[in-house]
Amino acid sequence: MNKPKTVGSRDSRIEISILDVSAQVRSRLRRSGIRYISQLEAISAGELLCLKELGRGSVRAVRQALAELGTHLNGDEALQRRCSPTRGKNVA
Repeated sequence: MNKPKTVGSRDSRIEISILDVSAQVRSRLRRSGIRYISQLEAISAGELLCLKELGRGSVRAVRQALAELGTHLNGDEALQRRCSPTRGKNVA
């Protein structure tokens, strides 16, 4: 039986390409400046919703893919937009 992969905080340079999400979601994350799992771990679901062209379904897919890797979004709160004025459309 295969053991699921897990991601730890020491693995800060693991690329989002390992996420089990659609190519479209990965592309949208990259266009927003998110390249690494550690960047996803540092933001909340609400902040993800503020990214251009990233909706609730995409955020749910990211949450599930991160859970499969043994990690999560920062705070991993309910899916409510939490856009800060300085954040804009780019996270990185």
